[in-house]
Amino acid sequence: MGKKDVLRRAGEKLDRVLEWPAGTLGGGARIELLADREATVDGCRGILSYSDEAVRLNVGNGAVTFYGQGLFLKALTDREAILAGRITRVEFGS
Repeated sequence: MGKKDVLRRAGEKLDRVLEWPAGTLGGGARIELLADREATVDGCRGILSYSDEAVRLNVGNGAVTFYGQGLFLKALTDREAILAGRITRVEFGS
């Protein structure tokens, strides 16, 4: 087991012990939906694909894809993405 794996597992355990949202220290993402109109992805590490019907984001330990209509990135930083439009489906995968 590599150093990165040990640190990731330690962060995941600390998340559980402190009862913080999943991914706060473990390298995962925290996703908040505001109805079907906006998604905030804390832990976003980049854009994998982008169109007005599908946005796929790298969330460190995998990817999350938002499907819908009129999708656009409202904001993007090195740790967070805010996606707006009409979100109809969310998929998780690698």
